[in-house]
Amino acid sequence: PICQKKGSAPANKPSTVTIDTQSHSVCNGVNKFPVDSHVTKLYIKLDSTDDAQPEVILIGPDGKKVETLNTLSQTSALLSLSLESVTPGYYAAQFSASKQCTFTVSADSDLNLSGGFVAAEDAVHSDVPTKQLYANTLSYLIVHTHGMKNPGEVQSLVIYEDGEIIIKRNAIKRYNCAYETMFGTMGCN
Repeated sequence: PICQKKGSAPANKPSTVTIDTQSHSVCNGVNKFPVDSHVTKLYIKLDSTDDAQPEVILIGPDGKKVETLNTLSQTSALLSLSLESVTPGYYAAQFSASKQCTFTVSADSDLNLSGGFVAAEDAVHSDVPTKQLYANTLSYLIVHTHGMKNPGEVQSLVIYEDGEIIIKRNAIKRYNCAYETMFGTMGCN
């Protein structure tokens, strides 16, 4: 598809993105998560209830315990940590607390998406997205990727709900468009 009139995507603002969030009735486990080369800072938060004494041990991609974690906040119910020098790869966080907890991993990243929705009848040529889906109207999601180096590309979109895939769409390349990637139709009733 070719846009009739090229729109403008907003400027890139590096942001903090959530990698994973899990709630546990028994707070004892291991969370494995990927970190790519766009991550500049990693955050780990273990949030529990009074006197739960949360603990986290982070294992780096090399299989060794990460010793350079910074403590941002620590109480009897909360432990918030950060890692400044991030090496890409798979990490494992061993966590525990004496009561139920929520474990969250987030990161500062210079790879971001901006975009929105265009109604299906206008999608091929429209470069002006809206932030919401409209009832009973099929729309395409269009996005601009900030911070992606060539030859990188967006290939698909997968949306999960409660661990189940609810939407999976392949990327469609758009030309002469500020929002250069489009995904198949979706809507809400």
